[in-house]
Amino acid sequence: QHALLHSLDIEAYLLVGYSLGAISAARMIASKETPQSVLLAGMGHGLTIPSGRGDAFVDALAGVTPTSDPFAAMVVGYVKRTKGDPVALAQVMRGRKSVSEAALSRWDLPCLVLNGVDDTDNGSGDALAAMIPGAVSQTIPGNHMDAIFKPDFAAAISEWLRKQDRKR
Repeated sequence: QHALLHSLDIEAYLLVGYSLGAISAARMIASKETPQSVLLAGMGHGLTIPSGRGDAFVDALAGVTPTSDPFAAMVVGYVKRTKGDPVALAQVMRGRKSVSEAALSRWDLPCLVLNGVDDTDNGSGDALAAMIPGAVSQTIPGNHMDAIFKPDFAAAISEWLRKQDRKR
């Protein structure tokens, strides 16, 4: 991500990530990228927990062990139904790295934490927002797997981006 932004001479940008993308966005900022603002969606305070539940997903996706975690089983089913590559996704998940609470506490940029009201798969969005100075937590209808398909999701992101654009 860093190399792409810099090779394209992109200096001013707003960063948005959902779930694993939110982890990637947070890691970019922790490694000194400086977007004008960030929106972390589908993510809670689990962002700060090394590995954790991700191990169940990796094993289930890689076919190493059958999963007893109903959510992991649902994710595996979703990946297969959408003709995704479970082995490739397992490799991506293996590279998942947490971001420390200390790193989050040093952020100095507008941040929205956006989650479905029934999405606790990656912990509490409110708890994550509380770790980031000035961050705002917002909920919309849905859970981790369906909130992104609801009109409220696109509306919340659009409104956040409009607000950020007005500040420039």
